[in-house]
Amino acid sequence: MKSFVGNLNKFLEIVLEKYSEVNSAFIVNNEGMPIASTSKLDTDIVKVAAIITVIQFLSKNLIQEMNMGFFDQVNIHYAKGWLILKQLGPSVILAISSSQELALNFLFLEKSENLTQEFKAGYQKIKSLMKEKKLSTLTIDKIYLSEIFDEKTLEISRNGYPKLKWFYRQFLLFGGIAVKYDGKTVKFIEIF
Repeated sequence: MKSFVGNLNKFLEIVLEKYSEVNSAFIVNNEGMPIASTSKLDTDIVKVAAIITVIQFLSKNLIQEMNMGFFDQVNIHYAKGWLILKQLGPSVILAISSSQELALNFLFLEKSENLTQEFKAGYQKIKSLMKEKKLSTLTIDKIYLSEIFDEKTLEISRNGYPKLKWFYRQFLLFGGIAVKYDGKTVKFIEIF
């Protein structure tokens, strides 16, 4: 679990480096516990995690009460930018503070609804296979990845086998599924 959190922290640090408009990034669970964080600002991660969870909880309940579908994302505009809360899987929330909304739209590929749906489709296939077989780890030969995942989420590795693109592996990770390559197979490991 320690290396998993280390990977998430590293991912968030890369987000801050790559997108100069991003000030802070937090990953918290639905119970208000911080999982990973990085920030250019002086913040108390425990308090921030609790507040993020309350905002997500209230937003989710409001949407359900008004019969408007399911909670996905909250955008809060403040004097110096935007705070985005994004549901990533059933029990994880990503919160990013940014000085420009455009950077977040790019980061979450919101301009391409089809791509977002394709990401979710592959995730759902893996989750349903794991649930159906009652597995916490699912092992698949790499040659069959193209039967489960869309071509936009795959690339060809040096040894000629398909593999998941880095960004998509992070998407799965946020949804509670770690990906581990092992020779000619790939393991999907349920981590929360």
